Amino acid sequence: MVKVLRSWKTCYKFFQAFLLFLIFSDLVAFATSYDEEMKQANFAVENGDWKSARDHFDNARMTLPSSAEAQAAYEFCSFSAGANKEETLKHLTKIIEEYPDSPEAHMYRGMFLSDTGNTESAFKDLSKAISLRANLPNALRYRALIYERKNQPLHAIDDFSTVLKTPSKTGLDYFFRGKLFFSQNKLLESINDLDMAERMKIFLPELYKYRGMAKVDLHSYSQAEADLSKALEMSKDDTSILFSRAEAFSRQGKYDKAIADLSAAIKISPASAELYNKRGHALRASGKLKESALDFEKLTAVRGIASDFTNLGMVYSMMGRNENAIAAYDKSIKLDPKIAMTFNNRGTAHAALGHHEKALADYAKALELDSAYSRNLAGGGGAEFALSNRARLYARLNKHREAIKDITDFLNCRPTAGDNYNWFFLRASEHLRNGQPANAIQDFWRAVYLLPKWILFAVLGAIGAMISIAVQWLRTRSKRGR
Repeated sequence: MVKVLRSWKTCYKFFQAFLLFLIFSDLVAFATSYDEEMKQANFAVENGDWKSARDHFDNARMTLPSSAEAQAAYEFCSFSAGANKEETLKHLTKIIEEYPDSPEAHMYRGMFLSDTGNTESAFKDLSKAISLRANLPNALRYRALIYERKNQPLHAIDDFSTVLKTPSKTGLDYFFRGKLFFSQNKLLESINDLDMAERMKIFLPELYKYRGMAKVDLHSYSQAEADLSKALEMSKDDTSILFSRAEAFSRQGKYDKAIADLSAAIKISPASAELYNKRGHALRASGKLKESALDFEKLTAVRGIASDFTNLGMVYSMMGRNENAIAAYDKSIKLDPKIAMTFNNRGTAHAALGHHEKALADYAKALELDSAYSRNLAGGGGAEFALSNRARLYARLNKHREAIKDITDFLNCRPTAGDNYNWFFLRASEHLRNGQPANAIQDFWRAVYLLPKWILFAVLGAIGAMISIAVQWLRTRSKRGR
């Protein structure tokens, strides 16, 4: 009898172990099946196949009914595949009521609310999800995009930076952060992120556009041209890309190509004043003054801000139509009497017509309006500046002391400018005419010292050639005399 009982106990333990094995095997099978369904579902989401994603999430929630993530994901994908908006929100809310501490439940309702335009409620849900689990990639992505819409780019950058520290990072994450860096003028960071996005197989026209625009701002014009050309191959009717490539062309002196891009953009968007403005500048730089004047005349008619009249006046001056230029500057000053450059330009037009007192008054007004004006003289972009123009005018009027003072102030403003040798030569001339030969000699040698080496060598070479010719002529003459 004892033997039978022992045998029964052994069989019972064996049977108990077998049942536990079966239960464990079922759990493993369930877990494996759930994980596989979730994996397939997420893969379908990445490819935008919402119906397939919904089916896989449905299988996952059937496999593991207690999974709030699977249930919420199923509802979100059902909506994306065409389910009723109100019903979806109702179901997602019910899931959160059942599982209030589920980060995925809050995340999917936040994503749903964001996609349906309920930004504030979406932001609260997504923030709740992130508070429950800090590194939740999709919640961070959606919240970053909401931050961008709310004009809080630094917070958006922080969220994308957190995503990029997770294993779930993608090329699109680098792309979006690169765009945000560009908006904050962090150009090198923007280019680095956009480069990384491209290496991760993101080939969007916007990627090449923003990277090209960043390179324009960094003065890498040929590289910018290449990127913007790629962007145009993908998005031919994007006027912002045409505009940016035109800028890259202009900075390289390729004005005809810039004009062609801007003309193409104007055909697409004929009401854009800025396109006419940009083309007017390119036409002026290329010497096509009549066409440039037409663009600026159109701008003064349809937009008519002060800078439009100033630009028109500059073109008129270049065409020798100084009276028309003065009329345009008068209108610009009437619209905005605080732009120093307009007074400077009008002074130049008056000087060309012999209105010397009016010219001097305009130059003085320009310097009075802009206390920083005389500190920003290096490279006028086609326009002379008040001190330099007034100095030349004083020299023409034989007001040597006044000319010397303006030239001195001008040189003090830009002590290292590459063309200062011209101004030392001019001041030497004025010193000489003012009876100051010692000062004239001093300025002359300063000018010679600052001459670019190629000019100096050319001058010395010319002098050497003249001496050689003179010596040869003297020898020839001496032989003939014998």
